[in-house]
Amino acid sequence: MEELIISEGGASNIPPHPADQFAAKCIDIIDYGLVEMTWQGRTKKKHRGCLRFFCGEYAEGDDGKEFPLWVDAWFTLTLNEKGSLRPFLESWRGRPFTADELKQFNLAQLVGADAFIQVVHKPKNGKTYANIASIMRLPRGTEPVQPPADYVRVKDRPKDGESNGSAPSPFDQDDDDLPF
Repeated sequence: MEELIISEGGASNIPPHPADQFAAKCIDIIDYGLVEMTWQGRTKKKHRGCLRFFCGEYAEGDDGKEFPLWVDAWFTLTLNEKGSLRPFLESWRGRPFTADELKQFNLAQLVGADAFIQVVHKPKNGKTYANIASIMRLPRGTEPVQPPADYVRVKDRPKDGESNGSAPSPFDQDDDDLPF
């Protein structure tokens, strides 16, 4: 596996994902649990996570080996109408949620789903970040992206001192009723 070299400032040797429009596949949903966040002077704990997309892009490491690039979309994990996850998913689905779907939506069903995304670059504090500006269903006739063969979902990676996967996540449920 490619090394991840970081410095005190947090910079790494991994370039940002290229900016453009891409066919993409959701390859992971990462649950970060309750995270302390401060907004307008108020600190609250929010359930945070990200959706990880792979677009078939690779970069070359210092050792000459290629490694996959992906782009993450970060959210507070709520379908509240004021949140950013709900409009993101509705844009991707091409339709709003029904009242029944809003009661309980299984994010796990998104892993493996195809999309068409626009990636933009945003410079901040001397670094360039790749962000998903828009998402929609994969247009008809567009070839789906195949995920990297050696990608292991974050929930399935051993943690320090463990030999198997991490603790159960709310995303672990199987559901074959994809909304896409």
